[in-house]
Amino acid sequence: MKTNLLLSILLLAVPSFAAPLVRDGDRVAFLGASITQLGDRDGFGYVNLVVDGLKRAGVSVTKIPAGVSGDRSHMMLARFDRDVAAKKPDWVIVKAGANDITW
Repeated sequence: MKTNLLLSILLLAVPSFAAPLVRDGDRVAFLGASITQLGDRDGFGYVNLVVDGLKRAGVSVTKIPAGVSGDRSHMMLARFDRDVAAKKPDWVIVKAGANDITW
């Protein structure tokens, strides 16, 4: 399985004049914590913004939501095979780190 790991900022930072690297019909997984989980709800969450932005560029993708509120990086890694790899995405966007910071 060819899985490409991207940070969400890379996908969002593609200039408007550049063709998206993601192709029509690709499966895009979104791995993260609460920001990712809530980003898949109706409205303006980043998961839906990415999918909608690609659609406006003529690229229709299937989203694979894999956000779990409260997750730390090691928890995401522990569930990666089950929640992401098993679903055979073409792309994986990882939003991690905020819950790893302890004060």
